[in-house]
Amino acid sequence: MATITPKDHLVEHKSTGPANRDDSVKLFVREYDGTKPNKPRKAVLMLHGRSVPALAGLDLQHGKYSWAQSLAEDGCDVFIMDLQGSGRSPHPKMNEPCNANPALHEELLIPNPLSATCSPKYPYQLNNSQSDWDELDTVVEFIRNRHDVQKVALAGWSAASFQIGP
Repeated sequence: MATITPKDHLVEHKSTGPANRDDSVKLFVREYDGTKPNKPRKAVLMLHGRSVPALAGLDLQHGKYSWAQSLAEDGCDVFIMDLQGSGRSPHPKMNEPCNANPALHEELLIPNPLSATCSPKYPYQLNNSQSDWDELDTVVEFIRNRHDVQKVALAGWSAASFQIGP
């Protein structure tokens, strides 16, 4: 079967996350258009867990390890998204090494990029369930508008259930 070429998007979203509330951000979404000729569109949105970004977990470009591409080959329009703080979506306040968990400084960050432990410059919550749900809603609306579908099936694993379930 022919390989379906992915198309990457940056979907505009007004952040509701505590770390960058009201900022305009671009959420990463990968699309596989798998609709067969003369068939109705079936859209699926896939979401990652918290420890592995979407592409590594859902679209690993090695052999037959792309769950997303397999679904597309079966006739679905597949979309994969990264929430803020993961993968190719924005990482608000996460590029500052001092904001990492101080318990991990010595083990992981010293001597590079830190020379010594430091206090967080942003010691507050980065995101919350509501901000994750808002990001998911934005991408669902993007898909519905892009392919004129009423329903979008949701698929994910692990911590994705906390975003998809509600």
